[in-house]
Order: sequence, then structure tokens, then C-alpha cells
Amino acid sequence: MSTPPQLPRNLTRTSTPVGGFPSVHLSTPPWFNLLPEQRDIFESYPDPKLWVRDWQGSNAADLMTTSERLKELIRGMTGERAKLSTPQQEKEIISKRRFDRHKPPYHFLISGISERAYNIMIAHPIISTPGTSAFFLPYNPPTPSFLCSIEGFTLSIKTPEAVIESEDTAMEIVRKTLVENELTVAFIKSKLTNDITSQHNHDPATELIRTLKVKLGAGEESVDRSLTSKPRKPVWNLFFRQSPPLSWTSYFLLLQHIREIRFIDMDYGSATLVDKRFRLHCSNCKGADHNPTQCAFTTVEGWYGNKEANKAEETAEFVSVSRGEKHRNFDKNRNERRADNWRGNGRGTHFGADRRDRR
Repeated sequence: MSTPPQLPRNLTRTSTPVGGFPSVHLSTPPWFNLLPEQRDIFESYPDPKLWVRDWQGSNAADLMTTSERLKELIRGMTGERAKLSTPQQEKEIISKRRFDRHKPPYHFLISGISERAYNIMIAHPIISTPGTSAFFLPYNPPTPSFLCSIEGFTLSIKTPEAVIESEDTAMEIVRKTLVENELTVAFIKSKLTNDITSQHNHDPATELIRTLKVKLGAGEESVDRSLTSKPRKPVWNLFFRQSPPLSWTSYFLLLQHIREIRFIDMDYGSATLVDKRFRLHCSNCKGADHNPTQCAFTTVEGWYGNKEANKAEETAEFVSVSRGEKHRNFDKNRNERRADNWRGNGRGTHFGADRRDRR
């Protein structure tokens, strides 16, 4: 058994947590909203090639800055100068999500590299350094194991024990509903990219449905700020045991199909796909099963992607402290004037709210 390619010892980076980095279930494939002509060109590029996006998806003043940072990271990882193609939007996407400042496509294409360099990046798909934090994907990545979020069940979530029991109950309701829906079974079977009947001696679609599990999720804030900021009901996330053998097109067709299904139970009401206004989407990692405030990467010890946010919070805490707690290295009178102005214009309360929103 060959050992995975190793990174240079002098490359400063976040240590891999016990059990690995959090899984990312992409909301969209890397080529979503990519200019069709550009994708045709990308297809013509020889292998090896792969995708890369940075933390928060091109969250820089310009794409050139992001591109240069990613090139420097790749060179530090592999010792090679890679060709990095900047993604071009097919159309402008308008979003009212508070955190969604940057729209897809988020991924740059990496090409012009050796097989060795490709293997290094694929072996280390998530990396965080002082310069940038990045996510690497194969050119044709598998579909996510996350399927969708539903809401409407009256299951209890008061205690951790109740949540576990409710997740099991919701899982049985979801599986039963989908297995008994002949149209759903036929649809999934027609879209599978490989026949797994011989492996399990069962209908392949039914077998895939029976791998679904349900986890309680944190609700997303409303896309439309004129509406309530929270969904009214608990959100339940549906996951396959592993990436389903479906193409990305079939995966999204399945989501459209599920949009018409009601998961009905005589004891716990019914659930449907979460309204589009409350769909989960993380502007940090681009995951589809949580919102930015619940992103697991923000809790990873030593994750360099958090350094700017941490600086902002430290500054906010310093500015909002009382007069008696002003930093001794600053002129006292100047700090008092700043504090008075801060309180006098009424911004302190609003700033505190903004800080909570960023967490």
C-alpha cells in the first residue's frame, strides 16, 4: 500500500483535526453558472486538472488577488507553477442573502501541472495557511451525500435525547414515504449511473433510499429581509450514507422531484422541502446543509480563514469598552472623545448586533 503524497515540512498550515476536516456538501457543482464557452475550453485542457476555491469563495477585493494567493499556495504545496484559469459568470445572480456577497462560479481551474502535483492536492483537499485557505476538487467531483432539507414535523427537539429519537423517527417516515412512492423509485432507478442490484439482490433505487439518514439542522435566515429572519419549524437534513451514484444533472432532477412530495405521518404531521427563502447555504465553505453561523470550519482550532474576523471582533471589543478600561498605550483624552462619539451617535447597539451576526 503506497503512502499518500506528503506536503513540504516547512509549509505552515492548520493541523488536521482528529477525524479529519468537516465534510463539505456543495450547493452547486464547480461549473455552475460558468460561461459555456469557457467550460468548453476547460474540457479541451489535458489532464491532470482540478478545481480550487478559497475560503468564502473569492472573498477578496478582486479576483487577481485571490488568484495570486492560490498560485502561491499551490507552489508552496507542490513546488510547481500552475496555470490558474479565472471563472467567468454566464449571468449575474441576484441574491438577498445577508452573507452571500459573492456569486458562483467560485472555482478556479488548475492545469499545466504534473501528475505528482495533482496527487498532492487531491490527497490534501482542504488546507488552511496564513496566506489563504483553499478547497481542492477533482475535475468531475462526486455528487454530495447531502440531499435536501425538509420542515413541518412536530417532533420534539427539547433535549439531546429527544433530538436523537426524533431523528430516527423522521428517518423512518422519509424512507417509508419514498420507498412506497412508485414514481420516486422508478425515477431514481432510471437515473442511477451504475446498477447495484447484483451487489444487494434488491431493487437498486430502494436500496439507495434505505441508506438515507436524517439529522436536525439549524435553520437558515430568510433570503428576503422583509420576512421573518427564522423559519417557523425545525429543519431536518437528509443525507445518503455516501455519495449517490447519480450525475449532477440527475441529482438536481431528483431534488425537483422531491419538491412535490409530502412526508406524511399520522402522529407527527407532514413535512415538505424547505421553502426556497429559507434554504441552507454557507457562504464560507459553500456547503448546502448549514448556514454561515453554523459552519464547522469556524470552530477548527488554528483555522487561518478566521483571522480577519477575529481581528474585527477584537477591534470592536476594544472600541466599545468603558472609559476606565481604555488601553494604556493610547492617549487617554483621545480615547475618551472616541468613546463619547461612539455612544453619542447610537452606533454601539447596532455594532454589537452586527458582531453577533458575523459569528
